[in-house]
Amino acid sequence: MRRLLIDSGNSRVKWGWGGESGVESTAVVDAEQLEQLPEYWRRESAPNQVWMVNSAGQQREQQLQQWVQQCWALQPQIIQSAEQWGALTNGYANPQQLGVDRWLGMVAAWQRTKGAFCLIDCGTAVTLDFVDTDGEHQGGLILPAVGSTLQTLLQRAPHLKAHYREGQHQLLLGRTTEEALKAAEHGVGLMLNEVLVQLESRYGLFGVWLTGGAAEKIQQELSAEAEVASELVLEGVDLWASL
Repeated sequence: MRRLLIDSGNSRVKWGWGGESGVESTAVVDAEQLEQLPEYWRRESAPNQVWMVNSAGQQREQQLQQWVQQCWALQPQIIQSAEQWGALTNGYANPQQLGVDRWLGMVAAWQRTKGAFCLIDCGTAVTLDFVDTDGEHQGGLILPAVGSTLQTLLQRAPHLKAHYREGQHQLLLGRTTEEALKAAEHGVGLMLNEVLVQLESRYGLFGVWLTGGAAEKIQQELSAEAEVASELVLEGVDLWASL
């Protein structure tokens, strides 16, 4: 079975090939060069299936669907966040409000760890999600990218604007997008280190996974040890497709 796996984010589209050997032959194109994507895909052998996650809005999703159909006459399978994957449980009050890239990153991290972990995805936004030893997602944070600001984040990811509200809340982690965005008012590196210390104090030891384009840069800013897994979201797509 030859599966094309697509991770469509606000800043770029990443794809790779999944199957019995896991995820391999990954590639990426920036959003500014997105029109080149069909040219890249036509150089590849035809897949049997196409599975996709999209965090960049309906227009992007329709465009990618059209290109997949043009290249291989296939209809991509669009994955949405779910309430559960095995023992892993989505902690959001509305499970589908959790970004699907965050959910599938957790699926892959849980498969690797089978224990408590913190996943930090370093893309257009820096997101943090914590899962305890029982696979219960305790919530997460949404922060601007390194060197960016909250307002820049809201401009580059306009779907978040409707969820942002000024004011304070006392939660360490959010279980809605609105709560998760509150941490964006603080510095990214400082906030991440503070949250990791608080999480260890509350839950004990856990693993830290980093993924996304700025993962290595974030790794240098963290006080805690963290492992970079650059293909984690695509791994999650492949695991989901294997069910």
